[in-house]
This record gives sequence, structure tokens and C-alpha cells, in this order.
Amino acid sequence: MSVHGDSDTDPATVDMFHVARGYAIFRLENIEGSDLKGYDESDIKDIEKDFHKAQLRILRPLKPEKRVEEYEVTKEFESDNYSSAYETLSNYYDRKRQIAVMVKTCRASRCSVCNRSHHNLLHFTKSVEAPTGTEIATAPSSNGMSSSSNNTVLAAMAGDNTIFFATAQVLIRDSSGVFRPVRALLDGASACNFMSKSCAEMLGFETSGQHTVFGIGNSPYQTFGALSCEVKPMGNEPSSLSTKLEAFVLSPVCADQPPQPVDSSGWSHIRNLSLADPGFARPAPVDLLLNAQVFVSSLLPGIRRGEPGQPTLLKTIYGWVVMGECDGSQLTTSALVSYRNNKNHCFFVSSPSQILSLDDSIKKFWELENVSSPTKPFVSEEDQRCEDYFLEKYYRNEEGRFVVPLPFVDPANKPTFLNSREIALKRFTSLERKLNSNPEFKRAYVEFMDDYEARGHLEEVEPPSTSEGHFYYIPHHGILRDSVTTPLRVVFDASAKDANEVSLNATLLAGPKLQTNIFDLLTRFRWHAVVFTGDVKQMYRQILVSDEDAEFQRILWRPSAVGPVRDYRLKTVTYGVSAAPFQALRTMAQLASDSAAAYPSGSTVLARDIYVDDVVTGADSVEQARLLQVDLTKILSSGGFHLRKWTSNSSEFLESLPSSDLYSEDFKHFEEMTDISLKILGLLWQPQSDSFRFRVAAAPNGRCTKRTILSEIARIFDPLGFLSPVHFSPSI
Repeated sequence: MSVHGDSDTDPATVDMFHVARGYAIFRLENIEGSDLKGYDESDIKDIEKDFHKAQLRILRPLKPEKRVEEYEVTKEFESDNYSSAYETLSNYYDRKRQIAVMVKTCRASRCSVCNRSHHNLLHFTKSVEAPTGTEIATAPSSNGMSSSSNNTVLAAMAGDNTIFFATAQVLIRDSSGVFRPVRALLDGASACNFMSKSCAEMLGFETSGQHTVFGIGNSPYQTFGALSCEVKPMGNEPSSLSTKLEAFVLSPVCADQPPQPVDSSGWSHIRNLSLADPGFARPAPVDLLLNAQVFVSSLLPGIRRGEPGQPTLLKTIYGWVVMGECDGSQLTTSALVSYRNNKNHCFFVSSPSQILSLDDSIKKFWELENVSSPTKPFVSEEDQRCEDYFLEKYYRNEEGRFVVPLPFVDPANKPTFLNSREIALKRFTSLERKLNSNPEFKRAYVEFMDDYEARGHLEEVEPPSTSEGHFYYIPHHGILRDSVTTPLRVVFDASAKDANEVSLNATLLAGPKLQTNIFDLLTRFRWHAVVFTGDVKQMYRQILVSDEDAEFQRILWRPSAVGPVRDYRLKTVTYGVSAAPFQALRTMAQLASDSAAAYPSGSTVLARDIYVDDVVTGADSVEQARLLQVDLTKILSSGGFHLRKWTSNSSEFLESLPSSDLYSEDFKHFEEMTDISLKILGLLWQPQSDSFRFRVAAAPNGRCTKRTILSEIARIFDPLGFLSPVHFSPSI
């Protein structure tokens, strides 16, 4: 409210009365919100006294017609804030009396350590108890939101004293190139620069990326992005004092500084000095936080110390900054009352927008559970390097097959490995003993390696002349499993370390995650009237690795213990190499992109409805499904891939397909199939009825306990939530 022209009272003085009145209301609201902890009736009366004293000083210089508006403030205070505080106080005393009666009549034994009314197991030593009234820093969740209703503590202190942080008025260049003043805090304990969101918007800056910073207790905080800016001192200072920096955006950077108004009129050591922040003694927002490097670089020779209980001044290129402790005698009257009512005072780093109420938490939960359109995923610097290297080095040979590189961390300086052949030889000797002890296992393993060689997926090479070089030998072993098509799974262990404790996988970039979300894929699968699935045969092995990089995929093998151990190198993408999933899925995405002009529908399905080597899609009619099947077959054939193991919920769709390409011969007699179920992305699907099934094993030995129930529920894979109405109650 403006009072100019109504009296001769200094406007600044009247503004201070408004601040005092508002502060009294604020303190009373805090008392209500604190559940009366640490307060009594005298505190409420003191606040009422402060309010009316400030209100009287506001009304005194005003003309009668101007006082009506101010009287409404008094009525609101007395009817709402004051009466509500007394009602809260009365309820508090009632609860205390009830608790006192319960404690008095309680017959439970007392703690043997402190003789107080709690069990021994509930007694904690003071070393693990938080100081009374101090808020504890809580780590926020992965999305950057705090898991508590309290702000996160940056620093805390007790008593009547306050601490001044070095604040300064600086100029910052906005998006249009004009320098504008902002309030900065020079932080000697920060490794990063920060800017408030409101300041960034005011200056017209655009942020980029999402970054996580870590604070007290190594707690992570999600920023609103990063930006570049230029800062310089106020006035016509030389351009050499200008500083260019990167800053993260928070909302806000920190609480207002200082937390309480301070009376600095008696500080003789600050007189006649050019202060960096003339308003250092009044609480005000911080727009910019400058890190330790900027702080140290700004220091100039010069320091001034005041009397005991007064802060110290340091000279900087921005002017003299005020730092250090100020005792309670320097605080204003209203600030001192607040400090004495709140013995512990905290400064916060998390913004109010990060503090979730119960309603906000529930809203956030449903937002997370909501099925929304996919957003562009965040790509790290390493993932982007992997993507760029793939695009730079991949090519298609004369047969149309893709030839891809191994994405090394440092492609310009590919790694050398020491004694990897000797280590692989020891592992192979162990494998041979297992093969010789299990003829069926050996037969399957020999057939696998013979097929690998016959298809040109590996080739024999000469042993290396040295034990160290730009080559790597991958140990391998086999796993027998129940499978219709591949009962033997050979595992290539590219994580095996050489004599220098370095593995091939440790030198490679894994690349970004390219797998389609199973939930999205299965949801689309349920849209179609006619659905079908297929499997890309030996997908990894249809993608070639460049000859130079194939040297890092050497193996040892011999079909019989009679002959010598031979050296081979794998010429294709190899399961067990950390970059293999990226190489395979990125190749599929590139194949879909290359075929988009010739086969638009098929390329869309290949880019969207494939999970690793399984195509799971459909159409609205049998004719459309057949066209999609033809398009997919042609697209994949152009890249050297073969689509097989077809299944469908339509017998008409399956009629035109050769028996050898069906999931099994039974699908030729679709109408006669009785109870055939097959796995689709981990779920049992019955093609005849186009429905999903779940199998749950009976409790062992007929026992049914809470443990067995929870164990069986945990085994159920149900990404679409079909069984949620059934197992929700047992789960809780």
C-alpha cells in the first residue's frame, strides 16, 4: 500500500511497519502449522502485541478515509489467525492431558537404560538421535522430488546468531545482449553455478538437457536444465573482468538471504565502503549462485574485521562482500523474537515446487501410471558417441548385409590385451572335460560349431606371434535347455579379463537402450483383429563385424581332443559382447529406415513392433496381414535375414506359408489343434482363442502359507495387469 502524499512519514519507515505486521501474521501461521511444538500461550500473546503495535504505527499517519482498508486487515487477523491459533493451542493442551493420563495409568515396564516409558528396544543413544527441532536432509526420488514434506537442509545452526553469506549485485547479459542487474551469492563450497528459474525466464534464457546435481549427504537433485551466461561487476568495469560460465537452473537457488533482517547501523567498519550488495542486511531472493572458482578469482587484497559479534568484509572485484556470523543483538526486534522461538534455523536448497503434499504425491503417482505418448529419451554423451560412430562406420556389402564396427571407448586408440589366449585356453580345457563326460552335450556343441563354420560366421586364423596386441580371445561355454529350436545355447564370455585385468566389454560402449517397451508392444498386439508373430533366424549372426574389429572376437576350438587346438575369429555380431544388443537393434532400425520408401507399412512394423528378434504385430484383415508379412519378408531378406516360426490366430493367414517356416507342423492343421500354447514375450498365448494364459504351480507338499503365496505371486509375469484384480488382495 502506498502512503505517499498522506503524511510526512518516511515511506521506508512505513514499509518496515508493513513488514513487521506481515511477519507477525507469518509467525502465527507457523505456530499453527508446527502443532504447537515449542510454543505456549505467551508466544501467541507476544505475536498479537507485535501485530497491533505495527498496525498502530501504520494507521497513525493515514487520513480517516484511508484507514478503512487497514481495519479489514485487523479484523481478519483477530477473527482468523488469532482465534485459530488459540483453538489449536486448546486442542494441544487437551491432547497433552489425555497423554498424561495414559502414561500415568500405563502398567508396562519401563526402559532399563533410561527408566522412561518405552521398551528397551525403542531406546536409542543420543549419537543417533537428531537434535530437537532440526530437520533432517532426505534424499529425493529418481525424478528429483523430495520424499518428505520438509525442505532439504543445506546448513543449520542453533541460537540467536545468524550467518551472512557473500552476496553481490552483478550484471548479467540477457538473451538480447543487454546487461541487467541480478543478486548473486558467492559460494566457496560449491563446484557448480546455479541460476533461479525465475531469473532465467526474466533474462529470456533457454535451457538444455536434464542434469542431476548432488548436495548435502550426496542427495541428488534434478535441475531444470543448463545454460550459458556472462557475468561482470556493476558499473563501467573493464571487459577483462567479465566471466563466462555454465549454470544449472533450480527453482529457487536457495532461501532468501539473510534469513532475518539485521540492523547494521552500528557497524563502523562498513562505513564509507563500496559494498558489493548494499542491501545485504535485508532478506531478498538470490538469483545466481557462483561457484568456488568464480569466488576465488574475484578476491582482491583487503579484509576488514569488526567488533566481536560482527561479520567480516572481504574485497572483491564486485565490491566489499559481507561474510560471517552476526550475534543476536544485531537482529531487529521481530527477527529476534522469531529466532528465540525457533532455536534451530535451517537454510534450504530444494524448491517449494519439489516439496510434494499428499495431494501432489497422489497426483504424481497417477501421472506415472498413466499411459501417455512416448517422449524422446534422454541420450547421454557416451550413447551419442556410440550412435555417431555406428553411422560413420557401418556399410552394406554387395549382398546387402550390414557390416558394423565394435564401438570402442576410444576408437582412435584401440586397446591391446595381454595373455588373453592363454586364459581362453585354460577355459577351453575345462570345457573339453565337460564335453567328454557328456556325449549328448558334446554332439550338440560340435554341431553348433560346425554350423557356425559352414555358414561362414567364423574363420580359422593363424595364432598370434606375441602374447600382447590388438586382439582378444573370448572364452566360451554351453548351456543345455528345453527349447524346440535351440536346445543348446553357447555363451561367449567377453567379460573375461586378461593378465592386465581388462576385458573386451570394459573397452566398449554398450550404446543406448533400443528395445521396445513390452507393455506398448503387447498393447498394440491386442488392437488387431488378425495377429501374427515371427522370429528372425539367428539375427545376430546375420550382421557382420568389420575385419579389423573381428580380431577382438577370436576363439579357440577343436571338435576332438586328438587334433590341435585351432584359432578362429567370429565374423558376426556375437552374443555376450556388451555392444551386441545395440549393434543388432540399431541395424534393424537402419534397415527399416532404408526400406521406408519402398515398403512404408512393413518398415513401420519393423521399427515399432519388434522385440529383439521377435516380430509381434497384426492387421485389421487377413489381406492386410498377408501384405505386411510379404513386406516384412522382403525387407529382412534384403539385409540377409530370414523370418520364420510364423504363428497367427487366423488359419487363412497360415495357409499360404510353407510348413518349414511355421512355428510347428501343427499349425498346418490349425482347426484341429486342441490345446497348444506358445510363449509371446514371456506370456503364454493360445492362438486358437487368441487369448493369454497363466500357469501357477500348486503349493509344495500341499502347504499354503503367506510365504508360499507371495513366492508364487512374485513368479507371475503379467506386464498388462490381467491378473491384478486376483492377486492384488493376496499381495497386500
